[in-house]
Amino acid sequence: MSRDPSNQAPAVVHIDESGNAGDVALNASKDFANQRVFTLAGVGESKHGEPLSNILDKVMAATGCKRSEPTGRAAARNPKMVDDLVRHLLPSHPAFIEVMDKRFYLATNIVSFLLANSAFDPRSNPERLNTYADVLTDDVDDRATAAYGDFARDPTRESFTASITALKDSLLRATLSVPSLNDPRLQLLEEMEQLLTVSCRERGHNYEQYLPPPDQNHRGKRLALLPHVNAFANVIGRANQFYRSSCSIVLVHDEQLQCESALRSCVEMIRDLSGQLSLPSDPPPFSVNVDWNIGERVEVKFDNSATTPGIQIAAILARFCTQRLSTILNNQPTHSSDAVA
Repeated sequence: MSRDPSNQAPAVVHIDESGNAGDVALNASKDFANQRVFTLAGVGESKHGEPLSNILDKVMAATGCKRSEPTGRAAARNPKMVDDLVRHLLPSHPAFIEVMDKRFYLATNIVSFLLANSAFDPRSNPERLNTYADVLTDDVDDRATAAYGDFARDPTRESFTASITALKDSLLRATLSVPSLNDPRLQLLEEMEQLLTVSCRERGHNYEQYLPPPDQNHRGKRLALLPHVNAFANVIGRANQFYRSSCSIVLVHDEQLQCESALRSCVEMIRDLSGQLSLPSDPPPFSVNVDWNIGERVEVKFDNSATTPGIQIAAILARFCTQRLSTILNNQPTHSSDAVA
């Protein structure tokens, strides 16, 4: 679809996160230091809708909250706030929300980088990747994920060997615990053990190839597994697709001292790879919902959330989604106020 030459005002998307504990490799266990869920929420401004500042004022007033009260605290005291907020946004303001189970995120990296070999390319077989990642998420113990996290933070011969050993042992324990020979997980676990063996034999001891490319913080420190960057890339692709008729897009993220350089690098990487990342071969609906061919259209800025209503709204949505998925993962009862999800 061609761009509308008369639409010269940039589209603006305000972004904030919830459940951000930084590098997942530091807490690679089942509960991830009680922050297993990460959410990145973006709220787009509408040229034809009510200003976001007015919406936030109305919602805060309707729930009896003072405008000076931190929005996160206000939303925690008033679950109805999220319901009211979504109803005000839905007619005209788009929302781009990425909700991530950090354990599944870690599992997909293990499958993508440890198990890949000449017989299995996860990029061309995303359904198989997700199937293996589901089994790793649910059935493989913390020893394998923790060892991979240690390896990701410090890729040496010792940490690589420990990671491979821990994963093989965990796959074996999971295999032995399968209650029936007819259980489909049995074949999947055996397949993963075989893929791991072939991968190590074929690819040797160039340790970085078994890991996703690391990011860096503002001090140049290695950030091995940062879900924030993956979620941010997805928001960029989705916003670029949604605002395809706009001349440009400005992403206004809350201030991120630790991750700002990594997020800026993410934009530059996508820009450099424009034309290569969203291919016709991508299976729908994936390919129709994103467009990473951003060229020079996307700019990222960082602003103070305390003075930016759009970021405060994004923070409320992100916090709600994190709590909602955490409730589900912990098998806790949900309440009627969760229905908005």
